[in-house]
Amino acid sequence: MLGATGEVLEKTDGGGLARIHGEVWKVRPNASTGESLLRRGQMVRVVGIDGLVLAVEPAHPEGDAQ
Repeated sequence: MLGATGEVLEKTDGGGLARIHGEVWKVRPNASTGESLLRRGQMVRVVGIDGLVLAVEPAHPEGDAQ
């Protein structure tokens, strides 16, 4: 699961839901990157797992080629 990418489906307080590997997962921004917001439609990469919640960061940080 680590390194998998997916799309944020909806934003919730402190996190959101994302489709990763065809499944909908609870996600939260990775605290160590300083990212605090998830946006609907944003592509994210899994960088950690805490029970059934995945820590994610942007798959394509701003300024990087997609």
